[in-house]
Amino acid sequence: MFITATQPIIFTNPEEIIELTDPSKTLTKHYFTKQERIVLDVSLWKQGELKLADFVEHLGAEITQNPDKSFLIICNTLKQSQDIFKALKHFRDTLFYYLSSSILPCFRKQIINQIKYNTANNIRQIIVSTQVVEAGVDIDLDIVYRDFASLDSINQSAGRCNRNGVKGQGVVKLFNLGKASRIYDATLLDITREVLNQQQSEIIAESNFYNLNNAYFKLVKQRVQDDNDVSKNMLVYMQQLKFKELASNFKVIENTFKSYDVFIPIDEAAKQVWAKYEQTNTIANVFERKRALKQLKPQLMQYVTRFPAYGYEPSHSQKDKGIIYVEDWQLYYSKELGFQKPNEDAAMFA
Repeated sequence: MFITATQPIIFTNPEEIIELTDPSKTLTKHYFTKQERIVLDVSLWKQGELKLADFVEHLGAEITQNPDKSFLIICNTLKQSQDIFKALKHFRDTLFYYLSSSILPCFRKQIINQIKYNTANNIRQIIVSTQVVEAGVDIDLDIVYRDFASLDSINQSAGRCNRNGVKGQGVVKLFNLGKASRIYDATLLDITREVLNQQQSEIIAESNFYNLNNAYFKLVKQRVQDDNDVSKNMLVYMQQLKFKELASNFKVIENTFKSYDVFIPIDEAAKQVWAKYEQTNTIANVFERKRALKQLKPQLMQYVTRFPAYGYEPSHSQKDKGIIYVEDWQLYYSKELGFQKPNEDAAMFA
């Protein structure tokens, strides 16, 4: 039995899969064709790759023209998201928020709660983010801009636009800053381009999303699953219950960017948590130590983020530690924007 919120066409024989909520496979399609909450606008994306300055100018004009609308801009890289956030903050009488996985979890939760409060009270806001908002973040904005990505990620981003269907019709606008290939598989990007270019209109209604995604996953199955030795091996491991081999060979994203898990002693509460962590590590009994660390982990991880190796080099004494305590965190970390390399000039994973 497989349990999923969204079932793509990934199985060898789809006829063997019985959806308990829709055995006839008619209700799902009917549900989609009745939806009118959003549209996907690909007109800006079809203009080709944009320079960051030109995109910011375009955003500024639209923000000005829609004074009663809230915006979410989702970028592919940390650097681009930070640059866009800085460029837009000059707008007056508007609340701005920044989100990325680089923001400490304790602050990220506060920001998300504030965004929800503003939405519930019809307070205009503009959020600039990375892909961190795609999954598990229940926020609802009027207009969503999404940097080009594979269609499954675009779907996730679209779920942050008018998700409650109470503000007329929302718009998801696709654009291209040229960094998608650093994050997403080239084949998936090519398939996404193909299915989007096949659409007769640059404005794709939500009622057409079902057919759009079926076309996408059929091509993914054909080019990535059926014709790919890695995918074939994964299926064999699953059939033979070889979970160890499956775990060691399966990677959602190839980790080509080395990074360090770092602890940011950003306030007195954080310092107290670190003191408990150090004390826990001195427990002699290995089982008691593991039990204590497990209990402390939820608090500890609220102050842990990642620094990329290209922008941060820990001391020799800490380099091999699982979590590195950053005494001089102000040099690398901003409470508002997260990790910042001094004289930053490169992009990184969100």
